[in-house]
Amino acid sequence: MSGRLSGDEMPSTTSIRPPIWGTTHLQRLCFSQPGLSPKSYGVRTRSKLLRLYRQGLMRRFPSLGTGGWIYLPEGSRATKIDPHTLDVTELYIRLVEAERAGRCEILEWITRERVAGRAADDAYLWMETPAGRRDWHLEVDRDSEDTPQLREKMRAYCRAYEQTNGNFPSVLFVVTFSARRSLEKRRDLIRSIAQRQAEPRLFDAVTINEVVSYCIRET
Repeated sequence: MSGRLSGDEMPSTTSIRPPIWGTTHLQRLCFSQPGLSPKSYGVRTRSKLLRLYRQGLMRRFPSLGTGGWIYLPEGSRATKIDPHTLDVTELYIRLVEAERAGRCEILEWITRERVAGRAADDAYLWMETPAGRRDWHLEVDRDSEDTPQLREKMRAYCRAYEQTNGNFPSVLFVVTFSARRSLEKRRDLIRSIAQRQAEPRLFDAVTINEVVSYCIRET
């Protein structure tokens, strides 16, 4: 999935995988164009989304603390705003922005990809970079899991890895939020737990601000 949208084209459940979007997500994805000021495409974004909402093609919730809205596609059954899912969307948007800048190509992006031995990851990413093609199971981390939970999650991935004879994507934890410590300290904690697993090279962790550069330069 390339993630290329333009002009007044709006994402659908088939053209973009994240199930919920903030107003700024849709603005960055669909309306930010060279030659237009942020104010101009901000007005276009709000006008277009309001029209789609009034036509019943999108649902929305107020985004507390920002004054904007959280939008859901037609058919979505969500009844509340999920910060974790919004972080998955933010991760996707950052990758699309890197693709548009010519830094990489998104070959596939699938949310909630099934993984043997456990329910699902947060997203599966396959991309073309200057260093070649790489893929990852992505785990968005908001510092909501303690060390025992992280260990069990990693062990499940190790079991899945063993079942595939080593033909398995790397697992990348992306730290997006922490109320208890800095993002970097949470990242380092995850890395230290990974080093004690049966397959430590299977795992790594980055912050949301590091993820694009990490994926593009990784060999």
